[in-house]
Amino acid sequence: MNSRTKRMVKRIAGGAAAVVLSVTSGLVATTSPAQAAADCDESIYIRNGDGSGKFTRTGTLEAGPYGACDDRKTLAKGAKFWIHCSWPNDYGNLWYYVRLEGTSTYGWVWEGDVSVSYTDDNNDGILTIYSCG
Repeated sequence: MNSRTKRMVKRIAGGAAAVVLSVTSGLVATTSPAQAAADCDESIYIRNGDGSGKFTRTGTLEAGPYGACDDRKTLAKGAKFWIHCSWPNDYGNLWYYVRLEGTSTYGWVWEGDVSVSYTDDNNDGILTIYSCG
C-alpha cells in the first residue's frame, strides 16, 4: 500500500470513527472542515528531486501540505530551499516537500509563497521531478 493510499485509509477510518462517536454520544464536532481534513503527519522519505526555489514573500514551512498544519518555521522573502517532491492536497493546492538550504530542516511550502526552478542538480542529463504521493 503506497503512502497516499495509507493516508486515504487513515482519513476514511478517522471519519467513520467520528461519525460513530457523534451518533452514539450526541457530540458535535468543533473543528472546521479544513482542520478536520488536514493530514499533517506528512514526513516524506524520498530522494532529492531536481529543483530548488525561493520564497517570493514571507512564508512558512509547514508540518504537512495544508494551511491548517502547524508552522515549523517562518521564512523571509528570498529564503532558498531544495525540492524533494510535489503534491496537490485534497483542495487542489500544490505543495512542495523541501529542505531549507544549508540546514537539515524539512517541511512543506505552498506554491503561492514561492517561485521554483527545475534544474538537473546532479548533472546526470535527466530532469527528475518526483510526486510525493
